[in-house]
Amino acid sequence: MKRIILIVAVFQIAFSVSAQKRELTLSESVLQQNRALRPESMNAFAWIPTTNDYTYASANYQSLFKATVNNTQAVEWLKIADVNTVLSASLPNFFGYTWKDAQTLFLSNGQDYYTYNVVSKTGKKLVSLPKEAQNSVFEPSTMNVAFTIAGLEDALVVTAEQVAQVEKFGLKRIDELRGRYTGQTDAQIYRDAYARYWARCTHDSIMLMGGHVGAVRMPAMADWGVRQKMFFHDLSANPIHPEEVALGKKLFSEMTPLGTVFGWHSYGKDTEEQHTTLLSGYGLRMEGLHNLPNLSFNCQFTFTPGFKFTNNHQVPLDAKLTAQQKVYISFVQSDSIGIGVWTKPGRGKLPFGWQV
Repeated sequence: MKRIILIVAVFQIAFSVSAQKRELTLSESVLQQNRALRPESMNAFAWIPTTNDYTYASANYQSLFKATVNNTQAVEWLKIADVNTVLSASLPNFFGYTWKDAQTLFLSNGQDYYTYNVVSKTGKKLVSLPKEAQNSVFEPSTMNVAFTIAGLEDALVVTAEQVAQVEKFGLKRIDELRGRYTGQTDAQIYRDAYARYWARCTHDSIMLMGGHVGAVRMPAMADWGVRQKMFFHDLSANPIHPEEVALGKKLFSEMTPLGTVFGWHSYGKDTEEQHTTLLSGYGLRMEGLHNLPNLSFNCQFTFTPGFKFTNNHQVPLDAKLTAQQKVYISFVQSDSIGIGVWTKPGRGKLPFGWQV
């Protein structure tokens, strides 16, 4: 019979393409691909619940822009300065904002938590945590240790409030994380987890359980990591966190060559470029999405008997192609950025490789 065990963990609450014809130098095409030639993107994209509207932040996160599926011409909608005036707050930007419903935003600076009604232009403070209570709402590092244990022990992760409920059904407590890591840094916590659990985890893959920070956590890939017995972490690849970078390098160096990093980097610690550059240096691949749900269930589906997958290739498979003396540019459309292209009138006029 499948064993279900209890872990008590400390976590609560829960491109438009615009192109001009010109020759690119080799230096530009290689060195500027993530700088001057980086595709236009949307920061902090979010759907407004129950509507066809969406919002995204300006480059400096000082403003929110709003657009709709039927009219993608975005307009500046909210300024953080105006919101701060209403709330009598000092929020630095819209980083980490989320939608509660079609009218209400959740906002936080990591210490103070607010709601703001975009229709009535009113809002209120929900809670203000003492300065010594940093990470009191969510402790992602502790939560990640719990997920690691869950995979190794076939266990269930619960909050302190759920203990009595699950114990009524005969579930046995096998570990207690409350208090174990009090006052420790993420680097210290993950070093301890490395010593305790890494040797037993799969080295073919690892779970980078980062992504959203602050008042929101979206660990939808956790079930897949637990199923595959992965080591969970959200270590930084930012040089300003040298201890975390060092441990991340150690983990990557001990993984199977061409192994896979699942999940996504922490939005509050480093950048996409920093983390993908780091893992690429170890010959690893990345499946970059932390909020993809139910993969442990969906992976069990098989094809219908007799099904044969075919591609509509524009170039014959046996074609003999010879590269010419010129720079080649390939357009590859990623998932969320694809929304901007899909609704444009010129869609279909340029060949794209779709990543979805």
